[in-house]
Amino acid sequence: VELVAHVSNFHYRKGGLWNIIELGTPAQIDQVRLRKISRDYFLAGSFLLIGLYHLFIWLFLRQRLPVLFGAFCLLVVVRILTTGEHAIQVWWSWPWTAVIHAELLSFFLMVPVFTAFSHQAFPDETSPLMSRFFIVAGVLFSALAVLFPPVVFTYAIRPFQVLLVIAFVYGLWTYTRALRRRRSGSIYYLLGFLILFAAVLNDILFTSFFVRTGHYFYVGLFVFIFSQAIALSKQFSQGFENLETANRKLGAANRELAVLNEQMSLKNQAIEEKN
Repeated sequence: VELVAHVSNFHYRKGGLWNIIELGTPAQIDQVRLRKISRDYFLAGSFLLIGLYHLFIWLFLRQRLPVLFGAFCLLVVVRILTTGEHAIQVWWSWPWTAVIHAELLSFFLMVPVFTAFSHQAFPDETSPLMSRFFIVAGVLFSALAVLFPPVVFTYAIRPFQVLLVIAFVYGLWTYTRALRRRRSGSIYYLLGFLILFAAVLNDILFTSFFVRTGHYFYVGLFVFIFSQAIALSKQFSQGFENLETANRKLGAANRELAVLNEQMSLKNQAIEEKN
């Protein structure tokens, strides 16, 4: 049996068949697709809950760190639902171009949002100049995904992957410095970041047809997000502990001050009686 696939492409940088053609009965093919979509919904739902949780934390605490982390999680949700089996189209019939715009826009925005998050988490370990560079570069790539059609902005994927690798090296340098200086939660940041870095490198090589391993970006991202959530929780708990310690010290100081005031009043009364 000879199968010939005629493929034309006028709207994307790289056309053609990306994966091996799988043969089977309609029930088998539907089962494979349903399994993939279920996996995507599970990951998207997990990241959505984590993101919304940290956004609610921001509503109460008004700190930049949780809102940046929550925004990063929401970008991951959009990325998951617009790649692979395009699970978002199960509920909404988006045009193909809209899906590609959302996919790459969420991808491009991850660098500036995550750079701002890292700078906020470890301001003394990051370089303000490098942080501004990655934020501006990410915003410029995102503008391409908004203003131009897919046939144009998909050519920015390769340069952005180079920027992404450089950003990961910069992030690795930042988290290593934070660990050496014993910053709170730095070990969780570094371990999760290393796993995500390995997954991203694998996916870049896989999509470039250098390796045949498969996509592991979301696995690495799940581990990374989970480790960041642990680190943030530890930082928040330590902040509350420091606040409680400060309140106890303040209470003790107020009690000592009350005793001194009482002693001063007694002395004043004694002086007045003598006079």
